[in-house]
Amino acid sequence: MNDLVYFNNALQSAEKVSLSVYDAGFLQGVGLFETMRSYNGRVFRLDDHIDRMLTSAEKLGLRTGYEKNYIKEAVAQVLQANELSDALIRITCTSGSTRNLEENAQGTLLVTAENMSADPKASYELAVMVVVSPYKFNLTDPLLGHQSTSNFARLVALQQAQQHKASESLWFTHNNRLAAGCMSDIFLVEQGILYSPNLENASVAPVTRKVVLELAEELGIEHKSTEIVIKDLLSAAEVFLANSVMELIPVGQIEKHIVSDGRPGMIYRQLHEQYRKTTQNQ
Repeated sequence: MNDLVYFNNALQSAEKVSLSVYDAGFLQGVGLFETMRSYNGRVFRLDDHIDRMLTSAEKLGLRTGYEKNYIKEAVAQVLQANELSDALIRITCTSGSTRNLEENAQGTLLVTAENMSADPKASYELAVMVVVSPYKFNLTDPLLGHQSTSNFARLVALQQAQQHKASESLWFTHNNRLAAGCMSDIFLVEQGILYSPNLENASVAPVTRKVVLELAEELGIEHKSTEIVIKDLLSAAEVFLANSVMELIPVGQIEKHIVSDGRPGMIYRQLHEQYRKTTQNQ
C-alpha cells in the first residue's frame, strides 16, 4: 500500500497530513465516522454509509461542508491511488477548527483505506465468545443512534472483553433491554425466527442490519424486531453478530453459557452465505 489518504481537499501521504491542534474532533470528539469494505474494487453499501453520516451530521448540527458525491469521489480516489481492490475503508468527518466559527466553514474530512483480503471460510466456522458489558446505554444520550467518534466508552468495554478472551461485549440499556455489541449488531434465532433488538434500543442506525434483514426476506426467514432481555439471549438457539467489516460472525458462548452446541447454526450459515454472494455480485 502506498499509504495515500484523502485529507480535506486532496490526496496526501499519510505521514504528511497536518491536523490542526484546534480541531474539534481531536479536542472534543466532535465527529462522525463510517467503516466499510470494498470487494473487487466496489465499496459495499457506500451510499447507505454516507447517507447515515450526513443525516447524523444534520441532526446533531455538525457542520461538514462536504456533499455526498464529493465524499464518494474521495473514497474512489483513495482506492485507486493505493491500488486496492478488497479493502477496509474509513471516512472520518469532524466539525473542523474550534477557532473557525463561520457558518460556512468546512469541517475536516479524512478518508483512509488498507488492504483487506477476503476472509477464508474457516474464519466463519469457529463461533466466538462474547461477554455482557458492565456498562449500559442511556436512551436519552443525544449521540445514541449516531456513529460518533466519541467512542471511548465502547473501546473500554471491548478491551475488558478481550482481557477475558472474548471477541465482543454486549450492551444492554438502563432498563435491561439488549441493544448491540460494542462494534456490532446482534441477532438471535429461536424456533426458526430471526430476532433483533428494536431500533429504539440500537446503538447506531445500522447499515449491516438492514442488509441482513433484506437477505432474510429473500430467503423466506421470518424476522421480528422486539425488546430482548437476558433470558431471551440465553435461551436462543443461535446468536450471531454483524457489522460491515466482520460481516457475520457466529456466537458460540456468552460468558460461561454455551449457545446450543457452540457451533454456527443453520440460519446463520444461510444468511452468511447469502451475504458473501451479495458482496461479490454487487
